[in-house]
Amino acid sequence: MNFIDAIKSFFNNYFNFKGRASRSEFWYAYLFCIMISIIAQFADAILAQTSEFYKDGMPKQGLIYTIQNIGTLIPYWAIFFRRLHDSNKSALKILVIPFISFWIIIGIFFLIGAFDYAGGIIGILLVILSGLYGIYLIVLLCLPGKSENNKYGPNPLFIDKPIDSNPNNENNNLIEEKTIWDENK
Repeated sequence: MNFIDAIKSFFNNYFNFKGRASRSEFWYAYLFCIMISIIAQFADAILAQTSEFYKDGMPKQGLIYTIQNIGTLIPYWAIFFRRLHDSNKSALKILVIPFISFWIIIGIFFLIGAFDYAGGIIGILLVILSGLYGIYLIVLLCLPGKSENNKYGPNPLFIDKPIDSNPNNENNNLIEEKTIWDENK
């Protein structure tokens, strides 16, 4: 999938949290989101030169950047879910279980009153665990998906071969796996 097709798919599947997304589809969409985010920030900076751009030493978040974030939030989460589905992973489990675990750990430390004494250590441990979890997510997003169909749908890199009119042709109705080079054509 090329850059333009990935962006079309990104917006055509705005609310589609089901199915699978290839690596190229996900990473091209991610690149697109970064590019328009940078453009939106520059536009806000240009518009803010006539107003108070900094408040308390920090740049204010501009209207264009906010609109861009709101406009790409849902399709980004949708493609993120579909990319995890390509690895045959439940996106809800991948995201919800660590979140719930984090709050359970914090709650236990508050209940036993150890947060005051071990707050610094807990903070460091949570930062380390968050970093490791982030690396795990990046690895999942970078690994190739399962080549076979899974419970989330068919492999997005498989295509149907054209059917030959000859009934004796053994290649009829076979599927062919695209290589990474074919995916970018």
